[in-house]
Amino acid sequence: MHLRDVRLHWSLLLVPFGAAALAVGCLPAPTHPDIRVPSFTAPATSRRSANPASLGGLLGGALPDSLVWVRVLAPQPTGSQTFHVVAASGGGFTFGRVHLVIPPGALAGDADVTIAVPDSGTVGCDLQISPPGLDHFARPVTLTFDCTRTTLSQLLGHLVGPLGRPSARADGGLLGRSGLGVYWEGPDGWVLVGNTLDVRLVLLSAQLQHFSRYRAGW
Repeated sequence: MHLRDVRLHWSLLLVPFGAAALAVGCLPAPTHPDIRVPSFTAPATSRRSANPASLGGLLGGALPDSLVWVRVLAPQPTGSQTFHVVAASGGGFTFGRVHLVIPPGALAGDADVTIAVPDSGTVGCDLQISPPGLDHFARPVTLTFDCTRTTLSQLLGHLVGPLGRPSARADGGLLGRSGLGVYWEGPDGWVLVGNTLDVRLVLLSAQLQHFSRYRAGW
């Protein structure tokens, strides 16, 4: 038997074994990275404890055991601002790094919405609405954090190329596996509420069903 015939013979034998392995899950199915340009969508909701640590070993591929806040590179002003919202028209409202978009009809009535920035070192806000009985929305409210000049923008500077394209480490899902997102402080700890990251503008967003305390982290 010629060498070419031997190779063909073994190739035909291996085909059924490969198909069987895929059928029972022995071979990993192809996966798509969580990172997209210009947007990245976070994993499902999860609960984590807070950790004020810095980037640590994330650039080296090590994921933190607990939540790490996105920190600003220079102290930011703290304080609060209250906006009057007409329910029928909604609107967009900005205070510091925080931007809210309230769609028309999201609120059951006109309200006063307060955006507070309590911490000069991290990206986050406390959101309140008056009267409190309106704190359940018929349509999701969008919260966006401006994360330029922060530890997140530093990280993206290493992971994203000059044209806004993810590098191998970003495209391999490091950001997705890290749990990057907007977190809500629930009764049992911090909860990832789901988010979208604009890679080029470094804007981190989440859809909210109510107001509370929110922070950017991973």
